[in-house]
Amino acid sequence: MYRKVKAKLENTIFEAREENGRILSYRISPAEGYKLHEITLDECVNEIGEIKPGFTKSYITAGAGYDFEKNERQIYAEEVKE
Repeated sequence: MYRKVKAKLENTIFEAREENGRILSYRISPAEGYKLHEITLDECVNEIGEIKPGFTKSYITAGAGYDFEKNERQIYAEEVKE
């Protein structure tokens, strides 16, 4: 079961998945008007390794032990400009 909790990243919505009162993981969604970046969504666009950042307007998940200070998966929200 998920319940909304305080977001650990700006312009995001965090929901905690719990079991027996213990948080197991987070579902992270972008706030209205934003999209989420996560490093595994990035694309290599040419032979010299140039990277195009990848985004989703859906959600991603992170384990309860994920270090949001280090943020090695480079999770962040960016405003949608359309």
